[in-house]
Amino acid sequence: MTEQEPELHTEQLRLARIFFVLPEPISLPDGYQVVMATGDEGASEFRPDDPQVSLIFHQVNTTQGRTTAAMEAKWKATSRAAGLPPRSEDPMDLELDIEWTVVEALTPWDSPDPILEGDVEHAAHWTPRTDVFARCLYAARQVVRSYRQATETPYGLPTYARAISPVLVYSAGGLRETATVDGETVMLIRPTQDEWDGPVVMLLDHGNFPDPFRGKDFDENIETRFWHWYSEEARGNPLNLWRERWIEARRAHEVLGEEGQAVILANTSCEVMLDAILALLMWEESVVVEDAAAAFEEGKVLRRITKEIAPRLKGSWSTEHGAVGDWYRAAYRLRHRVVHGGYSPSASEGAEALEAAAGLQRFVMDRIAERRTTYYRAALMTVAEEGLRRRDMWSGKIKRFAEDVAPTEPDWRDSYTAWYRDLVAALTP
Repeated sequence: MTEQEPELHTEQLRLARIFFVLPEPISLPDGYQVVMATGDEGASEFRPDDPQVSLIFHQVNTTQGRTTAAMEAKWKATSRAAGLPPRSEDPMDLELDIEWTVVEALTPWDSPDPILEGDVEHAAHWTPRTDVFARCLYAARQVVRSYRQATETPYGLPTYARAISPVLVYSAGGLRETATVDGETVMLIRPTQDEWDGPVVMLLDHGNFPDPFRGKDFDENIETRFWHWYSEEARGNPLNLWRERWIEARRAHEVLGEEGQAVILANTSCEVMLDAILALLMWEESVVVEDAAAAFEEGKVLRRITKEIAPRLKGSWSTEHGAVGDWYRAAYRLRHRVVHGGYSPSASEGAEALEAAAGLQRFVMDRIAERRTTYYRAALMTVAEEGLRRRDMWSGKIKRFAEDVAPTEPDWRDSYTAWYRDLVAALTP
């Protein structure tokens, strides 16, 4: 009796062959190969039509990199600086050896699922089942995740935001061959062309450039704002603290692709803002620091919203709907899952947390503007004349207060900053 040959199923398809560089090289052997099926990140189980990806890791050395460029830039700067001795050697004579890990990924060109309508313009939100590059990147991320666990090396995971642009894409006709051997499904994808079409140079839609690019031009408006924030940082203004966390949250999402950190920092920025605003309102009410400290019990931000902030600023502060509800669901609760459940949020969840945090900040500023004739100083220190004009609220009592009373009082920012420092000292064990 002879063994029955496994039945072989073949299917014609288009193949993609994609080359991209890991943001940090890993020391797998040159040519190391890994094959996996790629379902959506976080899925509890794989589906029969999850696309397969074959990865080959190439180890490449070059003499070009940011280290080389930074050295050249420093030498150019020293040549302009007065009083320095002439340099005796050209930095470009240095033979630097820069290591790169290039990933070669082979996968079907077509994806089993369509891109969601709301994500069409957000490539970072595309998933392994909706986009060819997303699944190649996902497969590489799984390899790096396993490698850093095995070596206990603190590599950053390759994410869309950290992927180095551009990416090279080739295509060719191919076959998918499927057979069942000893009850296990075995799949092989291979090209049917000797020559591949391409390359197509694919630019990635993110702000994380491998080479440095300067931001906005430094005009008079930016210079004015620069010196304002510089002076406020030097003062230690507590109202600045939440902005730092907010900027870090944006960087985690937009530049690093670290969505868990983005969610944590976005929520932290909100909690810091809420506490700073509550402290500001209490300061304007002339509440004694020792009495105010009782409201700032650690970990009770929701209680402070209900018992302290809402009665002062009025409006709807329900966690079921509106801006507060969006923040509670997309940032506050999700942060809890990340920190206590080890959950890894998606890029779209990171974006939603940032959007919800921004929405809460706008809501708080709107409420302060509405209460401008109860909290004159808080309104002028936060929403300010510009924000009140934008809301068509720069008139009447608040305008007269700003023009007639405010100039006669000691500097509010110094007074509030000192009061806040005493509050923090009272809360410190």
